[in-house]
Amino acid sequence: VFLIPRKLEQSVIVMAHPTDVHLGLQSDYFSAQIGNAILGAGGFSSRILEQVRTEEGYAYSASSLWTMPRKYDGLVGAVTRTRPENTVPAIRLILKIMDELRDAPPTTEEVKTAVDQQVNGFVFNFEDPSQIVSRRMFYLAQDLPEDWLERYLKGIERVTPRAVNQVFRRHLYPDRMTILVVGDPDRIGRDALAGLGPITI
Repeated sequence: VFLIPRKLEQSVIVMAHPTDVHLGLQSDYFSAQIGNAILGAGGFSSRILEQVRTEEGYAYSASSLWTMPRKYDGLVGAVTRTRPENTVPAIRLILKIMDELRDAPPTTEEVKTAVDQQVNGFVFNFEDPSQIVSRRMFYLAQDLPEDWLERYLKGIERVTPRAVNQVFRRHLYPDRMTILVVGDPDRIGRDALAGLGPITI
């Protein structure tokens, strides 16, 4: 746990660890895309936002992140802001949600919603010629196949609840998170933070 002391009305929380899922045709890439949407990147249909915001009222916004560069390792984790007094409860809740997705597959409905979001939203990446050209250049620069877009959509549509659970079990480790908190130590509670792991100020 890294703490940057600041007298703020909201703590900023960023947690992550490295991941070796890369952009490409491997099944883990597609499963991780859908898994990330279910975990916290899918807006109001995601577990983190549903539980952290709607159920507990800890934060206005909260989301997961899973970066998957083509040629080097990325990060998997989560970000949010919350009142200092809710810092540790919010962190513990996010870690719990991550553990739950490692322990059991998401529902079929969750996977369907995430797949539909990806497929239906994909067209908005190509609304004007400049987007089409820049995307095409990016795919070529990453040595992706000529039919990458078709393969991408097919890969996303093939993701199953079991595949999402497997990719979380292989690549998400809540107990290995590096947790960065920017906030007021007096209101957060140093003892509470210390319960998450060794603290570096």
